[in-house]
Amino acid sequence: MRKRRSLVNKVSVCYAEFGVRVPNTSGGAYMYSYVTVGELMAFIIGWNMILEELIGTSACACALSACFDAIANGAISSSMESNFGTLFGGPPDLLAFVLTLMMGGVLVAGVRKSVQFNNTLNLINFCVWVFIMVAGLFYVDTTNWSEHGGFTPFGWSGAFLSGKE
Repeated sequence: MRKRRSLVNKVSVCYAEFGVRVPNTSGGAYMYSYVTVGELMAFIIGWNMILEELIGTSACACALSACFDAIANGAISSSMESNFGTLFGGPPDLLAFVLTLMMGGVLVAGVRKSVQFNNTLNLINFCVWVFIMVAGLFYVDTTNWSEHGGFTPFGWSGAFLSGKE
């Protein structure tokens, strides 16, 4: 553990020094590679970053589409299969495709629009969290806090140690 901390500290100091030595950069991987190793490597790294964003977005869109399909009891996938058939052993996931295109559109719109969209999603997430907390208050059974040794039968050290492993 001590060696890993030492390595992390050395890497952070090197990265900080590297950032100081490259003037007028915003700190992105593309700009650092462009300044230090050239245009070809920056081109490859830039497309790698776009591919990484696309894969991450499409994976999240597939998961969200699967959640919507589960909420609809499989109606979305069965409708796609009946209308379009199967592709690679399953129905095409047009909802995930549309969600991926929408997220790409948000990114292309610029940083300001992307931040506004992110803030909107965070607000929706917070409102859902508040709703779950308030709705859960009606189902609290306070006898669980006093039986079996109380709320924390092993104390706070037990609670913190339970998350250690």
